Amino acid sequence: MRYRLKRESTAAGVGFFSAVPGGVTNPGQAIAYVKKHPDDEFMRRFLLKMLGHVGPEEFYGLCERAVREDPPEFQALLYEACLMHPDYAQFRPLFESVDLAALARLTPLPLIAASLLPDRDDHRCWLRLVEDNVTSHEPFPRAIAADLPQVVDDEALARALSPAATVAQVFAERYGAGLPQAASLPSAEEVHRMALERLTRLDVYADVEQRHTASLSPIALMRRWNMDVHVQNGRLDYHMEGVQISYGKGLSLDVARASLNMEIAERVSSYASFGADGVLGRTRPYPLEIGGREELAAEGLETLDLSAMSPDAPYAGQMLYWMQGQAPDGRAVYVPPQLVFLFCNLDEPTLYASLDSTGLASGVTMPQARAAALCEVLERDAESLGLYDPARCFRLTARDPALAKLLADHEAQGAHVVFQDIATEFGVPCYKAFVVLEDGSVTRGTACSLNGQKAALSALLETMHPYPGGPATKPWPEGLPEIAWEDLPNYATGHPDHDLALLEETLARSGYEPIYVDLTRADLEIPVAKCFVPGLELAPDFSSARRVSPRLMSRIKGLVGI
Repeated sequence: MRYRLKRESTAAGVGFFSAVPGGVTNPGQAIAYVKKHPDDEFMRRFLLKMLGHVGPEEFYGLCERAVREDPPEFQALLYEACLMHPDYAQFRPLFESVDLAALARLTPLPLIAASLLPDRDDHRCWLRLVEDNVTSHEPFPRAIAADLPQVVDDEALARALSPAATVAQVFAERYGAGLPQAASLPSAEEVHRMALERLTRLDVYADVEQRHTASLSPIALMRRWNMDVHVQNGRLDYHMEGVQISYGKGLSLDVARASLNMEIAERVSSYASFGADGVLGRTRPYPLEIGGREELAAEGLETLDLSAMSPDAPYAGQMLYWMQGQAPDGRAVYVPPQLVFLFCNLDEPTLYASLDSTGLASGVTMPQARAAALCEVLERDAESLGLYDPARCFRLTARDPALAKLLADHEAQGAHVVFQDIATEFGVPCYKAFVVLEDGSVTRGTACSLNGQKAALSALLETMHPYPGGPATKPWPEGLPEIAWEDLPNYATGHPDHDLALLEETLARSGYEPIYVDLTRADLEIPVAKCFVPGLELAPDFSSARRVSPRLMSRIKGLVGI
């Protein structure tokens, strides 16, 4: 089978893709393939999309007949379509006599299992309020929240509110007497040239570097590149190819170019081919283990705690593939490759209906890549918990001439950028930059770094509002306090190894441990890491499968006062 990764839509600067099979033109062909390859997630999703176009009347007939006479595998497919397509939700009662829990075991997707969670609708009520607050800055309605069912028990909430060590405390203990000697790192121009030379050698570029003006960055670049993987795994044997776009931003051309090409390097490394030897083409071998967590534990292998990774439905011991990751102390911890690589479709059940690239980063050294990947996990965690709170908002000023000029030009162009401090209990600097358009819609960017100046600048440059020439935004709120960029907290040590150790110790004191996977390609040799921190929040996702965690509920209660 040959798949093409096709862009379906773009929202807030994020592209949404799906794998489209070649030569499959009708549902019958797709159904025949799925019968032979039941765990091929790509084909199943494509088939579900095709079913969405048959129309309610014809789909009703399919469901009615399926419940009476079709095999349960086909019933599972149709019930998934009822869950995926709003127009078909009305047909879910047709399946009242069917054992839905049994159907959930007949599909690789977690849709049915997630829909069966008894408190799912209670969580959805809370999440609708969270979504309105985070995406549209609607005030959190205290009266409504007070009447909603409690979805987090008191014991779990108490644990979420327990004190955590802050990065400021750990930094003071480690470096109160002075910082370590700074690392000798290459300049932005040197990083750009190194990455450009290696990517050119790899022959991945699909076109030339281009400028764009879709964000608030003064220099913003984009470039298309080709991805191509081959997967032979279990009953699956397919190629997937497509054209991807990466972006680079900065106050200077060298920084933007380094950002662009290092992002391409990390994304090229985030797609994987699989064969009899496991993951192919990496600087280290990655044979695959297969089994449930209990089976691997019986063999003496430690695995990632999937329950702490908030899968769409509780992990129920499904047989999965696993590859070796590493804890900070060097011990092996096995991780499902479906969580490691983008669009990873193996012959196994799927834990998430959708998963993004959170925790993926490149660097000139592996510690630098790990530290950047860990900061991205902390950024997504902060973004998910970062309810809109006017009391934590401010206007950024700067004494630095280049940044002061950019901020003044944004103001002259009518872009009134507001910042919100969204740092969590760990205290690692994390900021959201946003503008509010005249229609009330909010466009934002977020970033996290030990250096608060770097985090705030990155958040600003990531904000997807056209510059120059974008529409005027709403003015700054009256009384908005000002904070100088130079006065933002900075806990960076000047050395990637020490930065990484500082972050890891801060998390460890609160009971969190990152797990890393080395994604470095043998033909590229640019360090790339994937990071997981069980127990922290994933990227903001307000789909029906997400649940309110104790830490999120503690933020809600703190904001609303209930």
